[in-house]
Amino acid sequence: MAAAAVVTFAPGFSQGGILFREEFDSYVQGSIDGQLGMGLGTTGAWEVTGNGGTFTVGPGLSGQEGLVISSNVSSNAYVAHTVPGWGTGQLWFSYLYNEATYGGHFYVSGGENYAGAFGHPWTTTWGINNEGEGVGYAPKQTYRVVALLDWDAGTTTMWVDPDPSTAPVTDPADASFDAVAHKEEAQSTTGRLRIASRCSGVIDDIIIGTEYADVALAVPEVLPVAPFAVYPTEGEIGILLDETLIWTFNGATTFDVFLWKDGESVPESPNFTTGLASYSFSDLEPRTLYNWRIDSTNEQGTTTGSVFTFVTGDGVSAILPPTGASNVPSDLALSWTSSGAVSYDVYLWEEGEEKPATPTATVMEESYPLESLEPSTNYVWEVVSNYSSGSPTTSVQFTFTSDSGVPGELLLHEEFEDYAPGDLIGQFASGVGLDPSQVWAYQAVEGTFVVGEGLSGNQGVIVTGYDADNTDSVDAKVGHTVEGWGTGVFYMSYLYNQISARGHAYLSGGGSFNGAFGHGWQSFFAIDNVTNPGNVPYAAEQTFRLVAKIDFDAGTTTMWVDPEYEFDDPAAFKTDAQLANPILIIRSAGTDFIVDDVRIGTNFASVIAELDTSVGPDLSMVRNDGNLEFTWTSEDGMIYDLVSSSDLTTAPSTWPVYEDNSEIPADGDGFNELVIPLPSDAEMFFAVKAYMPPPTALFSSDFESDNGGLVAVDYSGGSGTGWAWGGPDSNNGYGSVVDSGNDGSSNVWALNLGTFSGAGDRGFYNTDTDAGLQIAVDLTGVAEATLSFSQALDLDGSDTVAINFLDVNDSNNVVASIPITDPDPNASPWEPRMVAVPSETLGKNILIEWRVISGGLSSEFIGLYLDDISVTTP
Repeated sequence: MAAAAVVTFAPGFSQGGILFREEFDSYVQGSIDGQLGMGLGTTGAWEVTGNGGTFTVGPGLSGQEGLVISSNVSSNAYVAHTVPGWGTGQLWFSYLYNEATYGGHFYVSGGENYAGAFGHPWTTTWGINNEGEGVGYAPKQTYRVVALLDWDAGTTTMWVDPDPSTAPVTDPADASFDAVAHKEEAQSTTGRLRIASRCSGVIDDIIIGTEYADVALAVPEVLPVAPFAVYPTEGEIGILLDETLIWTFNGATTFDVFLWKDGESVPESPNFTTGLASYSFSDLEPRTLYNWRIDSTNEQGTTTGSVFTFVTGDGVSAILPPTGASNVPSDLALSWTSSGAVSYDVYLWEEGEEKPATPTATVMEESYPLESLEPSTNYVWEVVSNYSSGSPTTSVQFTFTSDSGVPGELLLHEEFEDYAPGDLIGQFASGVGLDPSQVWAYQAVEGTFVVGEGLSGNQGVIVTGYDADNTDSVDAKVGHTVEGWGTGVFYMSYLYNQISARGHAYLSGGGSFNGAFGHGWQSFFAIDNVTNPGNVPYAAEQTFRLVAKIDFDAGTTTMWVDPEYEFDDPAAFKTDAQLANPILIIRSAGTDFIVDDVRIGTNFASVIAELDTSVGPDLSMVRNDGNLEFTWTSEDGMIYDLVSSSDLTTAPSTWPVYEDNSEIPADGDGFNELVIPLPSDAEMFFAVKAYMPPPTALFSSDFESDNGGLVAVDYSGGSGTGWAWGGPDSNNGYGSVVDSGNDGSSNVWALNLGTFSGAGDRGFYNTDTDAGLQIAVDLTGVAEATLSFSQALDLDGSDTVAINFLDVNDSNNVVASIPITDPDPNASPWEPRMVAVPSETLGKNILIEWRVISGGLSSEFIGLYLDDISVTTP
């Protein structure tokens, strides 16, 4: 508990002239936004405005609580109140202030802006600023700032920590005048309290009175109040193993950080002492309950903080896709955050099936590219983190649903590229899906819609939101047809850059703003959700991609700002679908903006994807007797398929290859020629599909005809089991059986091939085995490579098994290593593995080595088997 405040009152002065006082001690902890004023003279509720910062009731400077401000941009909070006589005569004003971090300015004002404010630090000066002159005061120290507001003289005079027992000299002409600043500007006559900040700190005990004695209380000599936990919150679970503790700043000069595991004693000395309100830990243990405490110290002494708790997770937290996500594209890479693992085993399986006994892949980075997902299928995945300590951790299971796999169709696309610069009104439509016989026309009163500098390509539309008389808003529309509009689900997007906001602005595929999206309203640069649970701000003069999902069947519109995926958090949700009237509307009521790249499509990807502007092969065809002769433009490095169909209702990208005319390389002269016999079909359509060739194999062997040139290295000096090539025949008698290669092949590499059928050693490896199996791969000039292989394994838990990457030109020193673990000692099925070759090895001549070192505890394991090894580069 904090010590009681020691407050000194000036002798002979009364306290009856206080008109307003706020100590913040009667509020609910947390955001002050929306809380009713509790201090003397206050009416109404606090309302936080501005575009950043938080105003939180937390540990204070007098009593128990104050207003904790966290801000690095312009932030404001105010409460309406009545001050008798405000705007004429003289009033005194004071507050306690402790600045935590300096970033810009801070002030308290009885008016509307900083012009008449006091307590105004500016630029790089810690101080009260007098329009260019700063009077310095130190951060993390509490001050009583006092001001005399003289409307009759038109001045504001300021002091820091004035003597509470002696009224200060207020006449600047007096030789003993001791104010820190004097402004020839009084407060505004608007009687409401305003707090604004581009700094972080604590403010407390705000007083307005008629006499100096009313406001000149001494700075309380009080121990700092114990801070509140900001992150992790009390009892929070799933905390990463590398984490930052954050607590509220409370005016203390230093903080002692204590952290200990549940069941252990509190440390005798702090883990760390800091002047910041945060501290980062690393190497926390997984699935462990931790206690933490922050003790606060100032010049009066130390306050012992409360004890908070959190529970660490497994070292992994999924980032993409978030668990439960829908419409996940098959080209997405699973990604996660982790805590210091050296490699990761990724498991991926369809919901309802058994989890794989062995990993889908082992990777060194915190990501794994998805491959060959089934459409519209529920998947489960988890990550096992492998640490150098040899104690892996397993994540919780995450889920997602794949997308349909059906390519989306872009039904409307308008980039304004084919219009004449100048007024858009009266010009014929030229975008995809727009009726070229229709012109852009005013729907309501006139405004300006000018084709000018755009946001994508060269041109866009610059919208001025008032008419010539500056009295009303404008509307424009162009007719177009969207097949099926009014039922089902459509997606719409556009690029938007707001110049100024005085009213609202939106695009709509219907007839009114009720179904619109991207709706900036009044003074907010924001997407407005009509019912206004909260505006989602976006900055002026910055370009955003606004996207909406319009579900006519459900009657809803979902909106995003700059989304990457459909499962990104939406900015707003309306229970109001677009109208079924299929006209494109651009509207502004008092807001100036630029709009560009408007799209309507059948799925999310169709309206946000980078459009393919590349020119495909220019194909020509002539009939010559009984043959067809094709000629097309080609590009070095590309390969081509001749595809065909008798049905033009399907996309050429889905047409099958015609009679094995696939993987045709570019001729090198910019043109390819192909002659085929005339088809027997009465009608046939042809196209040429271009694509990059498949990856180049730097090494590849299935070991069926030979051993692939791999080299076995015995590090044991002859006492252990070595690698061998041939047909496996191993069975340990406990369920670990390897009697064929991957997919039933005949030959593999193994520690011991076994002679079980001949009553031999069953394939066991010796307890003092130290064996390496090496492939030479030249990675000079290679920027990216992938190692693929299949493995079957049955290992003792004390063994050390790794894939090592050795630098041939540096005495075969290991430059990277990936551990291999055996999660199931009772089985050893074949499993495919894919590993990104570590970046440290690229550009070098390397040896890739599988090395097994026995821990020497058992001889009933049959070891490691390898098949179908390849190293490829894109």
